[in-house]
Amino acid sequence: MGRTNYWEIAPLLPLETRGYVPAFVAACYVMNYASAHGIQPIYPDIPRETDTVFFPLRTRLSYVAAQAGVPLSWLRFLQRRTAF
Repeated sequence: MGRTNYWEIAPLLPLETRGYVPAFVAACYVMNYASAHGIQPIYPDIPRETDTVFFPLRTRLSYVAAQAGVPLSWLRFLQRRTAF
């Protein structure tokens, strides 16, 4: 019969997988039991409605913020959450 305990097979796995599995289990735990540990979501003070606008590749984010009339911090927040 095969192994049924992750920690028994962990040394046999690639290094990236060894770190990924416990992190995934921890994230699942936190999502399911956040309230039991007093963990509350933090909502940023930015508008939730967004749109896509295309600029030349080397356009400074500060220029975009000025043209859009929004704080640069809002765009930096959104930039970190967007996959390009």
